[in-house]
Amino acid sequence: YSKQIVDGNTYVCGEVFMQKGSERWNIDESNSEEVWQQMRELSIVNCEKPLDVKVIKTPCAYRLPIVGYAEKFELFLSKLNQDYPSIVTFKQPSFSKQKIYIEVKALVDNLK
Repeated sequence: YSKQIVDGNTYVCGEVFMQKGSERWNIDESNSEEVWQQMRELSIVNCEKPLDVKVIKTPCAYRLPIVGYAEKFELFLSKLNQDYPSIVTFKQPSFSKQKIYIEVKALVDNLK
């Protein structure tokens, strides 16, 4: 993310890959300290703990795109950039899962 600093705070989004049903799969808002610590060790963040945490689980890895995906993805990025110009995606597919987009959009809309 970029340029969303409000009152000295910003948003951090991290993807944690794991086996569905594993012990780590059960991480939620109440027990995400290990993930935050790893983000600190990687110098992604530098504060002790987040002000708030939202965990969104997606039960499958990315699949190969179907025919026509590239065109639809470009339309999607155009809409995302129009609605949220401060979100920098670098044209990566991390926002390409519909559930992630819907939940992130709802969270951002609630902050307005």
